[in-house]
Amino acid sequence: MMAPKKTLFSPKKKAKSQAASASMPRVSSLMPKAAPAAGTSSKLPANNSIELSIMPYTRRASDIMQSLPDEPLFQVQVKHDAKPSVTNRILASMNNFLQELHTEDSSMPSTLAALRTEAGILLQITGHDDPHGAGFIPWRIAFYVVRGPSDLQNALNLLDSFFTYRKTHLTDNDIAFPNAFKVHLSIAEPLGNAVDTTQFANATTVTSPATLDPFEAAPPAGHKILIFSAEFHQDGWNLSGVFVGQTYAFRDKFEAAGIYGARVEESDEYCRVLPQMNVGAQEGRVWFSNHILNDILAGLVMQVRVTTPPPDTSPAADFLSLLVDQPQISLKQTTTVG
Repeated sequence: MMAPKKTLFSPKKKAKSQAASASMPRVSSLMPKAAPAAGTSSKLPANNSIELSIMPYTRRASDIMQSLPDEPLFQVQVKHDAKPSVTNRILASMNNFLQELHTEDSSMPSTLAALRTEAGILLQITGHDDPHGAGFIPWRIAFYVVRGPSDLQNALNLLDSFFTYRKTHLTDNDIAFPNAFKVHLSIAEPLGNAVDTTQFANATTVTSPATLDPFEAAPPAGHKILIFSAEFHQDGWNLSGVFVGQTYAFRDKFEAAGIYGARVEESDEYCRVLPQMNVGAQEGRVWFSNHILNDILAGLVMQVRVTTPPPDTSPAADFLSLLVDQPQISLKQTTTVG
């Protein structure tokens, strides 16, 4: 498909003045055959910061949505635990904001649909459907941005302008916003100094790494994420595991790597099974990191659930520590299985 057109959003000058986890299938059962987060108080303070959490989502967006190009995809989560909140009625307010931009400059996208096709920026509102217990937080807002750091900067310029717009454009039953917003932007370490906030209209602090788990927000499409259920062997060297959820795009590469397909009897869900491999040895570690995480998955964010932990101070325990340090990995739980 054609890549989205580039639309530039110039920042306005600065003014002077966790849900329960779903059970994972076990490798032994897949051998080849011959909730909403806790409620928040209604008395939220009005001056809480707007949190933006930014991280690379994948280097190949087409794995997530076939309509997207073979380009990197970034996630920008927006959390504003305040009353009023800029995320309240965001569909209506964002469309109104874009229409106003378009009226001032006809080259700007006029709707959220146009924002997606013309600027490669997708808005996702997290619902209640969380089939694998990933930890989605209902109503959490995420923007997904296609391409590179300049496109990410473009999206952040847009959000900064939207926050300023939102202060002066109240919707029905809105309480007035504070005179000034405080924005806290946390960014994943691999992005380094890719973001420039010096021209933002709203006071913004920047820290690293990203503070919000990528799986607090729904993925760009559908309700499934990629999960790896890890089963470490008690010899302290070997690992088996099951890939569940967002596996279809990788079926051919998984198959070529010997990660075979199987169905979970209880749910009839198709998954991919990693047979026993030695991750205590350097060769196995490199193969998992370089071939699976990098070559096959193209850096796609993945939730790891440890159903059988490795023995303490074992080579496999060292591997697990290295694995969860990878920027694309989110560790959901560690459960000892008798």
